Amino acid sequence: MNRKRIILYGIVFLILALLVYIQFQHWRTFDWAKFVDHTRDLAWRHVIFAVLITYFAYVLRAVRWSIFLRPVRKEASTLSLLPPTLIGFAGLALLGRPGELIRPYLIARRVNLSFSSQFAVWAVERIFDVAAFTVLLVSAVFLPTELRAFAESRPSITTGCMWRDIC
Repeated sequence: MNRKRIILYGIVFLILALLVYIQFQHWRTFDWAKFVDHTRDLAWRHVIFAVLITYFAYVLRAVRWSIFLRPVRKEASTLSLLPPTLIGFAGLALLGRPGELIRPYLIARRVNLSFSSQFAVWAVERIFDVAAFTVLLVSAVFLPTELRAFAESRPSITTGCMWRDIC
């Protein structure tokens, strides 16, 4: 290991140690009684299901990235892209939007491509995300759903009545 890498690892270690110290200080003042009170009636199967769906979404993102890489690197498998995807989203959670650059960087190193090419893949991925969101939004607005019936049965703001046809 060269000197530059040792210094970089030392800086990263110090930043992580500082974050752990700050987190520990906040946990000492955390109101555990209130936390237990608010989570007593929690449906844990829903929480576990949500966590499983979240990790399944990470797998699907790795699949999508491998599909985007297929014209350039056919040997880039989903399993090889899963660790950089998970690390990238952990960086996003820790650092916010600047952490978004971790995933393209790690994938570029993993598949031996340039960072700029993977940043372009990231941009294409965001375009697909916006398109998917647009399809969901348009379908929610224009297609009939059960939610519309629910919205019509809400209590009226002016009368406070639950069923408008009776009141």
